[in-house]
Amino acid sequence: HTQLRKLLTGERPAWQLELESVPPHQRGEHVAFWKPRLSINVVVDHERYSPAEVPHVLRHYWHEQKLFNRTSSKFKPILFLNELSLVKGQLVPLNASVPTVELELDAQPMSIRRFVWMLNLRQSMATQEEVLGISEKESEDLRSMFVDTPPALLYTT
Repeated sequence: HTQLRKLLTGERPAWQLELESVPPHQRGEHVAFWKPRLSINVVVDHERYSPAEVPHVLRHYWHEQKLFNRTSSKFKPILFLNELSLVKGQLVPLNASVPTVELELDAQPMSIRRFVWMLNLRQSMATQEEVLGISEKESEDLRSMFVDTPPALLYTT
């Protein structure tokens, strides 16, 4: 296969080096993983919007997820499944040696501001992984920093 290089530094992308470090006998082997935590957020917004005043991000999400009915001008509530704080080290590989698994359910309201912030963060992380070729470890570290740090502290730094 082709070896890719970064234009400015000439270095090979971390994901490609990581892929090549997998022993040949393990390549192509698929392992199922259990996610031990499910965090469901109901997006809550007490503002009343006219159809023209609905924030763009919200309108886009409603249509993308098919949550908006144009004929009745009503929408279904937004349920945000938050997987941004779930890192690879928390996943449990499923195989014959794992007789039971635990599931921690977390359901909370989420403000519209936090929802928009989380959508932007998720999109930003996906872009960095695809376009910039950052490694999965670097991506997890960045996600953890953003998700585990209070927004007010992030804004001030």
